[in-house]
Amino acid sequence: MAVRAGRRQASTPFGVLGLWETFVDDCREGYDGTLYEYRDQLSVRRFLQGVLDDSVIRDTPESEWFAAEVARIDAKFRALLDAGHPVPGGTAWWDRRIPGLAGDDMAENVRNHFGIELDIA
Repeated sequence: MAVRAGRRQASTPFGVLGLWETFVDDCREGYDGTLYEYRDQLSVRRFLQGVLDDSVIRDTPESEWFAAEVARIDAKFRALLDAGHPVPGGTAWWDRRIPGLAGDDMAENVRNHFGIELDIA
């Protein structure tokens, strides 16, 4: 499933959960990569959605805990997005807005691509 969702190598859902939390924490501190890298790392959340939507996985004993962990991390990311800016073209809640704090490269990319000024971390 990870390869189908665009991940370069197969990962466990639990490993990807850790990647999602690390990404969200990076965004809270001001994402230091480029806009391209930011969007690429959002693929982690798309993968998690595929796990959450999988009927076989939903029948496992760990699924309730897993869904609660995704929701906990999502709440942190939603707070960042709510304080950020809307951007065009997103299809899911996590890619319709962008955090308001970023590193130099991300802020410059967002300014050039969307005309939005972000706060620099």
